[in-house]
Amino acid sequence: MALTVLSRPDSYSAAYLPVEYKFTSDLSPNSISGESDSNGTLFGSDNSGEDILVGTQPLPLVVGDYVYLENAGVYNGVHRVSSINNGTEGVSVTGFFIDTPVTTETTLPGILKQAVEVSKYYNNYNAVVDVYISGSFVVRLRTRRNFDNEFIFDLSSIIQEYLGSDLLALGTSTTSTSVDLSKEVYIQYAEEYDVISNGIATLTLTSFTDDSSNPFTAVNSTIPYVFMNDFAISSVNYNLSDFYSTNALFNGASAYNWLTLQPEEVRISSNDSYQMSFINATETYNGGPNPIAVNLDYVLRTYDNQGSLIATNIVVIDTDTTTNLEGVYNVPVGPSNLSAYITSDVVKYTVQTRIDEFILADLRTFIIEDDCSPTRVERRFEWVNSLGGIDAFTFKGKEVRDIDVEKRTFKRILNSVRSIPERSVTTFGVETKDVYTVNSGIVSKKERDWLLSLVESPEVYLVVDGYRLPVQVNTTFGVEKLAEYSYNVTMEYELAYEKIIQRN
Repeated sequence: MALTVLSRPDSYSAAYLPVEYKFTSDLSPNSISGESDSNGTLFGSDNSGEDILVGTQPLPLVVGDYVYLENAGVYNGVHRVSSINNGTEGVSVTGFFIDTPVTTETTLPGILKQAVEVSKYYNNYNAVVDVYISGSFVVRLRTRRNFDNEFIFDLSSIIQEYLGSDLLALGTSTTSTSVDLSKEVYIQYAEEYDVISNGIATLTLTSFTDDSSNPFTAVNSTIPYVFMNDFAISSVNYNLSDFYSTNALFNGASAYNWLTLQPEEVRISSNDSYQMSFINATETYNGGPNPIAVNLDYVLRTYDNQGSLIATNIVVIDTDTTTNLEGVYNVPVGPSNLSAYITSDVVKYTVQTRIDEFILADLRTFIIEDDCSPTRVERRFEWVNSLGGIDAFTFKGKEVRDIDVEKRTFKRILNSVRSIPERSVTTFGVETKDVYTVNSGIVSKKERDWLLSLVESPEVYLVVDGYRLPVQVNTTFGVEKLAEYSYNVTMEYELAYEKIIQRN
């Protein structure tokens, strides 16, 4: 007997979609070739009430085994072998009794049913999978055959517990490979079923097949099945492969996408930090006895206020001479991160990743906008987007602060001799919560659509004085249309921790 892998997850899989392994078995449905016979015969005496005798071609049966009968009328189904009548037990049994008595209403003298189908049946049969994440065992799963005669394991809910965000230090210029944004996963698989010994069934797990040579990478992403925007469907059946290239070096594939749904142009301040992530699934050609250097980098082009190119810089992300550079990368691309290249003359710059000069991720443009007005209120947010990357935006419109206060009090009994400080109504608990409402200022339609993902993010931060403060975005989230393709986005948020208060 053996399990066969029908399909594995994609080499890069979104962890918030089904992440499935499919298996089939040479048991069909619970028997294997050589352990079934279509010419069996049932025997029994009318009104005997005795166990039914089954005659068959040689089958490897022992007492306690199970058989499956088909075309046997009321005797269809699974039955237990109660004794051996003829043949060598465990090798070539041609006659055996099942612990099912004759049903008198359906019997004929001497013969109950001819030409039945008999199969050795593996009771309690399961496919078993051991799941390994980042090289460590995490869980063992079991499943039974479904209606399509397949064994399906969906690992998505397990993998999700091991994924998170990869926040680069604000202002850093160092690229990092993914730690929490993605995890490498592989499995080992085996069969499990009852093994009969001395008439006793023991659930037995067979040896595992190691599938570590076929790992995949799970990414902290979810891709919509249908993306609807302003009641128009823009795409159906999204796939994470839209965001990476496999073997682009050889097939001439066009550039793929960064792990973000932000607009192609992003407005940013000269002191802002920013990061983006991308998947490099490209098979490099640096192996063999004479490996060559493989360079993973991005092209940084800077422009002045006339739109003229100032400089083209190649910023190295990673390099290696022995292994490929496949993986998920987090890249610092804000003016604060690129201070070595972003001078005061730069008003616009673009970034595009490459591997050995072959383009991987699409071009992204950053427009530097600084407002020196002392009355301007700016609140910059970072959030984990639906693809697992980090997005950021600065709200520059009106800000409102509300303070919600809840006090818990009780009344004391005053002493007969009054003292001025003594009080009857006494506070023993105060809960306060600062609730802020911020406005984006005027944004484009693309920016509006992008910002709507902010309210769905599980992880949002307010960037203040070089620190990230965790915040909770509330359900109050409004969009106001000012003119054609011109909008205001309003968002309500609060700090994601409680204040500590004094007690009386």
